[in-house]
Amino acid sequence: GFDANSQAARNLQVQIDLDTAALKQLKEEAKQSASVVGTVFQEAGKKIAEAGDKIKEVGDKIKNVGTTLTQKVTVPIATAFGGSIKAAIDWESAFTGVMKTVDETANTTYDDLKKSINEIAETTASSQNTIAATMEIAGQLGVSADDISEFTRVMVMLGDTTNLSSEEAASAIAKFANVTKMPLSDVEKLGSVIVDLGNNYATTEADIMSMATRLSGAGAQIGLSQGEILGFATA
Repeated sequence: GFDANSQAARNLQVQIDLDTAALKQLKEEAKQSASVVGTVFQEAGKKIAEAGDKIKEVGDKIKNVGTTLTQKVTVPIATAFGGSIKAAIDWESAFTGVMKTVDETANTTYDDLKKSINEIAETTASSQNTIAATMEIAGQLGVSADDISEFTRVMVMLGDTTNLSSEEAASAIAKFANVTKMPLSDVEKLGSVIVDLGNNYATTEADIMSMATRLSGAGAQIGLSQGEILGFATA
């Protein structure tokens, strides 16, 4: 049997007490450790949350910058780029019209005509495309490459300063010159006369040229000069 008062029993009780004390200390340490670990995790959680807020804030700023770049930089650049492409296409199309109606000569190449169109655009209120369209009409009506740059320049100036468009002026004056056998070297003088008549009489340049074109055939047959035909048309 087991004697509760024996030395072995007393030794066992001492060991139990020691183990109980050790277990109690271990529980306390575990409790403290859990508290420390909990605090660590709480702090880490707070830092992670703060980092998340900062990441979101940076993300929002990046998003705003991206939106701003898209609206104020990317879209305008794309629009401008698209506009420049369209302008280039329109110009090439306009000059192709010139090439269809005007033949190069030994003295005047297509590069010369392009240069002339650019120079006229720099000194008048008309665009390259409008000038090219005027030159195309002149070519249709028989104005040669050697004369067409000066002829076009005068027509564009009439378009800028009268109620005639440059295309209308080119069509009417080319027909008038053909019928009356007027040398194209006189086209600037003719333009000046038309403007002067429009400024000093109760009619317009467009009406004068319309009537002059209709009268040119009959006037030329009876020997009237270009000036006389224009005067009669104005009257």
